Amino acid sequence: MAHRRRVLDRSAGPQPGHALQARTSDAAGWPRFVWHNATTMSSDDGLPASTSDGGSPSPQRWHLAQYNIAWLIHPLDSAEMADFHAALDPINRLAEETPGFVWRHQNPDGNSTGTRIRGDDRILINFSVWEDADALWRYAFKSAHAEVYRRRREWFVHDEEPYAVLWWIAAGHEPTVEEAEERLGHLAAHGPTPHAFTFKQRFPPPT
Repeated sequence: MAHRRRVLDRSAGPQPGHALQARTSDAAGWPRFVWHNATTMSSDDGLPASTSDGGSPSPQRWHLAQYNIAWLIHPLDSAEMADFHAALDPINRLAEETPGFVWRHQNPDGNSTGTRIRGDDRILINFSVWEDADALWRYAFKSAHAEVYRRRREWFVHDEEPYAVLWWIAAGHEPTVEEAEERLGHLAAHGPTPHAFTFKQRFPPPT
């Protein structure tokens, strides 16, 4: 899997508190969302291990992962999907330039349309990491991405519920599709919990 990296200076994540009610009830967004964050990794546990001047570990930093899936209405290479294909690169660039963006899943061609899950060629994935829920919300619903999102029903349906999930990850951790599928399955089985939740009912990062 190809990834590009660059450094961010921004600190991450909302402060611990009670579960929050989102300003929107839908966590999905298209297209896919490359590490922008450089983190010192410990050699034994794989978690960020930056230290203060006194040598003590600094508080754990957390980022928000989002994963959603949708089922194609038309074949991916059909004329009906032309506008979706045309939007992929510009919207991906927009995501990468958005404050609070951390990472997006992509294949060597620069997007995730070639990734297959569950043995179903109709399913496309949308998988990214953000500094916090507000950054994701601003990109998904308050940027040019929103116009593409409004057209989603021309291209996709949701054959199953839930189709989108959020969860906290340690800063510097690169989540896998298998991890994302487990979180989505947990949400389906147990509803929103700190392990897997939604935009409508989300939880603070671990303390």
